[in-house]
Amino acid sequence: MARVPPRRTGVTGHQYATAIVGCGKIAGQADRPRTSGPVGTHAQAYVRHGAFRIEAVCDPREERRVRFAEVWGVPRTYGSLGDLLEHERPRVISVCSDTALHASEACDILRAHPSPPVVFVEKPVCTTAADLDHLHRVASTAGAAILVNHSRRFDPAHQRLAALIRRGELGPLVHGRCDYYGGWLHNGCHMVDTLRMLFGALTIDHVAAGAPGRPGDPCIDVRLLADGAPIEMTGSNEQHFQLFEMDLRFERGRVLVRDFGEQIVVQDVEINAIGERVLVPRADSPWAGLDSPLLHAVGAIRTHLDTGSGLDSTGATLKEACETMKVLWQAVAQV
Repeated sequence: MARVPPRRTGVTGHQYATAIVGCGKIAGQADRPRTSGPVGTHAQAYVRHGAFRIEAVCDPREERRVRFAEVWGVPRTYGSLGDLLEHERPRVISVCSDTALHASEACDILRAHPSPPVVFVEKPVCTTAADLDHLHRVASTAGAAILVNHSRRFDPAHQRLAALIRRGELGPLVHGRCDYYGGWLHNGCHMVDTLRMLFGALTIDHVAAGAPGRPGDPCIDVRLLADGAPIEMTGSNEQHFQLFEMDLRFERGRVLVRDFGEQIVVQDVEINAIGERVLVPRADSPWAGLDSPLLHAVGAIRTHLDTGSGLDSTGATLKEACETMKVLWQAVAQV
């Protein structure tokens, strides 16, 4: 652990003091500060936004945390979350540690005195229903806001798509086909949460074992119902290739979400010269998706800290994450 100075608090030079727990890939381990290009890590989002300064990081692996601090200009590093909480008072903490630690470390942060106003937790927020119930109880008395990185919630193109569907521009959903990879909990949670963002409540109609996923987290093939319309979710074996796509068919059109959400194609039904009903892409289609959603998330955190406006409008609160996780666990229980 680096030499520990007196405990730091509040805002540093008109920037909100921030800490990151876990120095892996999503935190920014393989990234480096840039002034342009996509923002795909927590460190890049905080640095690029400008209203935050990463004051401390912690990770039990010394080599990893030291390298992270050198790349991102972080002044202090710690080998444990307990040490960080003892010596720092950041306004925001990102939890980017191993998935199994998300819930317990979020609880430790919320029990700190004082706890930071915002805890930004990587998905999935937890791995068991018991962990989620415990986190929910701790959060209810902590007075801190919890934001979960269900990234499509922060993406302008996905937000635009959700608004289009809610307006009924394409009519009711008829059928959906979704392909995902990387485990039901690890990446299936992204798909389920995105479908909840687009359609609201989901129910499970059928469940079957699927393709290999990640260690301890296989893929599951699930038929969901959204207002009675079936949506087939199929796990893809990422040993062949990684696939994360949606094909959503409505009475008056279709939506194709391709390349992990980076491209969204909206098609309308038109009558051609010989009277056939054909699909025609809209003039402004495809939309560019996943436009640095972490940067938008950090922007929402900044607005909340500046104004106290809350984070409910993001749809990525602990309450919404709970509803997404319930769907995931219901499917696991039925395999």
